[in-house]
Amino acid sequence: MNLQDTYLNRLRKERIPVNVFLVKGTRLQGVITFFDQFTLLLENGGTQQLVYKHSIATIVPSRPVKNLFTEQQESDNG
Repeated sequence: MNLQDTYLNRLRKERIPVNVFLVKGTRLQGVITFFDQFTLLLENGGTQQLVYKHSIATIVPSRPVKNLFTEQQESDNG
């Protein structure tokens, strides 16, 4: 698993609210409920937005993501 997938998966699993800033400056807010190679699904207040990754500049979580590589290291060592 690469850094992007590891990071997005942790945000999804822990349901950490995020601010997603698009290349054109628009800010989207929500929780990542799904992602694949090209898109991510953001949910906020019952509304879903499918966002294409090529339009994303930055993803800012509402709190730090701790021990990001703990799961990765355990699976690599096992």
